[in-house]
Amino acid sequence: MVQVNTPSKNDPHLLVRTTSQQKSRPQTPGCIPHLSLFYIEAGKPFFDVNTWIQLDHIYEFDSAYMIERGLQKDVREIGMIPKQKMNEIANCFKRIDDVSEYQLELIQKSREA
Repeated sequence: MVQVNTPSKNDPHLLVRTTSQQKSRPQTPGCIPHLSLFYIEAGKPFFDVNTWIQLDHIYEFDSAYMIERGLQKDVREIGMIPKQKMNEIANCFKRIDDVSEYQLELIQKSREA
């Protein structure tokens, strides 16, 4: 999973799933809005394999839950996506239908911080 925002004190953490299974997914770098995907090639920035970020389901978790999952080693940070790439992902969210205005606001607020 990839966290797509930097929450302030009372905001939820927004996470989306990733997959390395190509199946019928195109290998077109960047935003693929008609499929609600964002494609990152292996090695860019730190993914070892080709990775599709699935933007169609955003999961919201509070900070207490994330801390608990981290302590139980269910969630861990493996790297940080560079700011430019995160801005591209944030802009991709604007092009899909499966994201609420509230979630868009939280994602954009993180990009401006």
